[in-house]
Amino acid sequence: MAVNSIGERPLAQVWIINPPDLEMTDQVRTAAVRILSPDEQRRSYGFISGDERNKYLASRIALRVILSDWRQELIFGEPISRSSEGKPHISVGPNFSFSATPGLALVAICPDGLVGIDVERVRDIADAEVLIAKVPALGIRASQFSGDGSLPSFVFLKAWTMLEAELKLEGRSLGPALSELSAFLYSSSDFDTAKIRPVALQVQFLDVGHGYVAACASRQPVQFMIEIFDWNRWGKQSTMNG
Repeated sequence: MAVNSIGERPLAQVWIINPPDLEMTDQVRTAAVRILSPDEQRRSYGFISGDERNKYLASRIALRVILSDWRQELIFGEPISRSSEGKPHISVGPNFSFSATPGLALVAICPDGLVGIDVERVRDIADAEVLIAKVPALGIRASQFSGDGSLPSFVFLKAWTMLEAELKLEGRSLGPALSELSAFLYSSSDFDTAKIRPVALQVQFLDVGHGYVAACASRQPVQFMIEIFDWNRWGKQSTMNG
């Protein structure tokens, strides 16, 4: 088990992936054929915008480089599989979670347990208060911030990232889970509560830069070390490795 310097909490990493600069983008497009899986390459063509496609390629390349460092072995081209509930994983390697929003992507890695991460760009959310009131799963989480003076849009985004991080920990998709939680809270006592597996989760908000809200969920208290992915270093290594 990886523990911090005073042995209190398991260590985990959160990698911040900023988009590469224009000069590096050409190198990313070239490297994608060698590094990404056929499925990832096919998915990249679903983006209408060339800029969005480049950002997708870059974030997936960075994810694979980070996982390769942990495994001490290249996973270039290897499929990233999904569990029966949709949680991504590699054949041999640590538990991880990935999230992307315009301008930023995050990778959380926890070698000693499941982890889920979500990041959102701070922005105005139309009818944020109405959405919080109508979706119990969000309302429960938003109630934690009701007295801190935050604007409704910011409260919504904090509640949303909490919920997504919790769901990503187990690989559950957002839509069905929202429906289950809403049904549970509004149903009669004979509702099949087995569909909702209550777990004691630890959710931490992380400082990943101005203009973003990020939350990471784990089943035990974890100390997250934040790292920034270095595109210049990757570019030099990529050139040397052909």
